Parts: sequence; C-alpha cells; structure tokens
Amino acid sequence: MLDSPGDWAKKCVEQFGADLICLKFDGIHPDKVDKDAAHAVKVTQEVLKAVGVPLILWGCGNDEKDNQVMPRVSGAAKGEKCLIGTVTENNYKSLTAIALADGHYLITEAPIDINIAKQVNILASDMGFPLERIVTFQSTGALGYGIEYAYSIQERQRLAALTGDKMMAMPAICDVGSESWRAKEARLANAPGWGDASDRGPMWEATTAVCLLQAGVDIIRMRHPRAVTAVKNFINQVW
Repeated sequence: MLDSPGDWAKKCVEQFGADLICLKFDGIHPDKVDKDAAHAVKVTQEVLKAVGVPLILWGCGNDEKDNQVMPRVSGAAKGEKCLIGTVTENNYKSLTAIALADGHYLITEAPIDINIAKQVNILASDMGFPLERIVTFQSTGALGYGIEYAYSIQERQRLAALTGDKMMAMPAICDVGSESWRAKEARLANAPGWGDASDRGPMWEATTAVCLLQAGVDIIRMRHPRAVTAVKNFINQVW
C-alpha cells in the first residue's frame, strides 16, 4: 500500500515511466475538501524529496483560494524551476509575480481561444516574465467531447508560431487524463456493445493524447498507466 504522495510520485516515475509529475491541488478547493496551504506545502515537499523529475504545481481553479495557497507552494519549491499555474486573464498578476520571485515557469490558460491565449501571454510578458519560461494551456477537449475543436486550436497556435508570432511560440500542455476520464464512454461499466471498460478507458485517453500530440502539443498530462505506455510507444515509433 502506498501511503504518501511521495510514494505515488516515485511509483509513477520508476514503474510507469513518467517524465514529469503534476501535482493538481484539487483538495484545496473550497467546494471540495477545502484543505489549507500547509497541506499543499507538505505534499509539495514530499514529492520534491521523492523524485528528481520536473514538477508541475497546478492550482485548484478557484482564484481566491489559489491566491492564498499557491504563493506558499511556490515558496516551498523555490529554485526548483517548477511549472506553476494556471495563469488566466483574472489571476495573472499574483501567479506571475510569485513565479518571477521564486524562479519558476508559468502555465498560461485560455478557454480554447487563440486570441485569449495570446492576450494572457502578453499580460505575463508585460510584467517582465520571460516568454521562454511560459507554457500555454488551452482547455482540453477529449475524444468525442470537442477533440476536433481542441485539435484545430492547437494547430492554429503552431502555425502562428511557425509564421513568426513570438507570443504563440512557446510549448503547449494539454490536460488529457482529466478530460478523457470525464467522458462517460471512458468509464461506464455496464455498456453492452462498447467493450470492456477496463480496456475502453485507457484507449479513450491514449487516443485523445495521440490526436493532440499530432496537433503539435508538447506536454500531455495523463492519468492511466496503460494509456501512458501506449502513448510512449507511439512517440517512440513516430519520432
């Protein structure tokens, strides 16, 4: 039995081949468990101690709570060059400031909108944040739930970068695991004719990831180990 976030992170790296670890602080959300900053700091320190791969520190999405907690989390990982976020049009000032102060990288978020993505990058840049330390995040669509539109937005970002738009010329991340497993087709157990759910879920996640990789995405946040293996095999064969 794995008892701590550090144990889980170590298993993800050593057994499942994770290239980086993402800490998503869902537990601090006021509508969920509403845990405090001390909890988030403890988890961050445990994972940093357990693994040596790059670390993503991802807030809960509630601006008020993230503004309370993420400065403490950022400080606990100062100097580790973590990827911290997400930065939106509404919260960019606080998260950009702490990433600058503590030497981290930023995830800038947009709701599947290339113009908003560019605007958030401009806002962070105007605060003195280096563009080469920004990773863009468009809200991710899963297979069957907006994948075509998500693909087209990622493709447009890549084309804009290739034609010289420096505000679009940064790496992109997608939240494939979370979005894929929200789809009922990925997790519904009693579905005659759909195949075994234990196979269907990882396939749903892997297919979503492969689509977005081909659109030009650089980092895929995933959930199921079998999906990770399938996507790694695809990457090795193609690249």
